[in-house]
Amino acid sequence: MTLEEFFEKIEFEAKQLLQCNDIWYRGHSSCSYQLTPTINRGSIKNEIALFYDYKTYAAAINGEHKGDWELLLDMQHYGLPTRLLDWTTSLGTALYFALKGSPESPCIWLLDPYELSYQSTGSEVVYDTTQFDSSSITYNESFDVSKIIVRESGLGKPFSIQPPHSNRRIAAQRGRFTVHGNSRAPIEEQCPNVVKKVAIPSNLVQQLQKYLALLGIDDYSQLPDHEGLSAFLKGKYA
Repeated sequence: MTLEEFFEKIEFEAKQLLQCNDIWYRGHSSCSYQLTPTINRGSIKNEIALFYDYKTYAAAINGEHKGDWELLLDMQHYGLPTRLLDWTTSLGTALYFALKGSPESPCIWLLDPYELSYQSTGSEVVYDTTQFDSSSITYNESFDVSKIIVRESGLGKPFSIQPPHSNRRIAAQRGRFTVHGNSRAPIEEQCPNVVKKVAIPSNLVQQLQKYLALLGIDDYSQLPDHEGLSAFLKGKYA
């Protein structure tokens, strides 16, 4: 497969899912990885205690009150297991994560976020997390983090959210998220018609990595903080 054919394949699959430019992407370094959030694939057994411990300890660090959704997003940002799964509206960002390091069988997942939410909530929307605040006129207790993590929200399938870009990484990566509901099954099993997977041929890996570097899609552009800068400089001067 040529580079042109690969991008034509991405475009074709995107149009099969959604006839507009609002497709979300996710890059995986292995085609065997499923669309499962970290809380459902790790050794953490007590999600509730983990969340409330983080809420307690983080208050002193934050120095301000944060809502439960902001805290859940912070947990995801800092690498704690959550029921969130990262997505992006940028194909370049998805390719960066799929091709980072030495991937064994990289791929790109494509998602129709509107149909996903419709199958879960009955509304064909991408939810703004500020709408979930208890003081909002759009408040619905089904979207309370506390209800969701104890699996009492009534939301069986995952749904799509678009939080405010409250940190630089989410902004740089054009970050979006899906939130798993009561079921622990991966998205492709719960809602198979809302996702597509496109394998990245092995003969294109180095070529795509080269083009991403030329386009400035690198550790520092995607992780615009001290950690990302360190990774970028180590790679540059290795």
